Amino acid sequence: MKAMSISKQLREQINAIKPGVIFGLKDFTNLGNPQVVALELSRLSKSKKIQRLSKGKYFVPKASRFGNLGPSEKEILEKIITENGGYFAGAIALNRIGVTTQIPSTITIRGARSTRLLQIGNLKVKLYKQGNAAANYQTQNITDIIEAIRLIKKTPDGDVQKTISRVKEIIQSFAKKDLNLLLQLSKNERPFVRSILGALMENIGQSQQKLFRASLNPITKYKMGFKEDLFPNMESWGIS
Repeated sequence: MKAMSISKQLREQINAIKPGVIFGLKDFTNLGNPQVVALELSRLSKSKKIQRLSKGKYFVPKASRFGNLGPSEKEILEKIITENGGYFAGAIALNRIGVTTQIPSTITIRGARSTRLLQIGNLKVKLYKQGNAAANYQTQNITDIIEAIRLIKKTPDGDVQKTISRVKEIIQSFAKKDLNLLLQLSKNERPFVRSILGALMENIGQSQQKLFRASLNPITKYKMGFKEDLFPNMESWGIS
């Protein structure tokens, strides 16, 4: 395909992209010559037909009475996860489910394809390759509560009771398929996480708690430093 033809087709494809949607070289592999595509994207950026978000990333600006608008933080994060894999972790996961009101200055994504730091505008994202191998962005409603239990002693607001109450509330709203997915994803987590989740499920009368209990060593104790009245059945699950 000649350079002129590539430039024309690239412009046609960009014209079909909705304002605010992030795109880059990987979105034009069908054109066959990344060098020509990169050069044309640079030209379009200089002519203000598109705007550069970060290295190799562009968007079509959306006109408004306040000026040209770019992609939202949510759209940027979804693009990052789509391209790099993984799921939200740390304080951002806890914020998403209301366990903490704090919004971290750096967004954490675990289970990504590589470990690295990205900065797009004022948004900093830390990607970690290490994580739950069975989890991904599509399982986010489950991984958020697993993160809340995994980090229960490190919650920014430091309110363990609030975490337990919120996780219990979410589990109560789950359909059977969600409960089964929770069990599946928890298999890759540390035993204390499975113990707490199992205890909470037993507390609300969910039968899947039996499978959580079967996955644990019955003589193992988990010294979490919780108050004795945090939830009534925690001692039977070896939690203290």
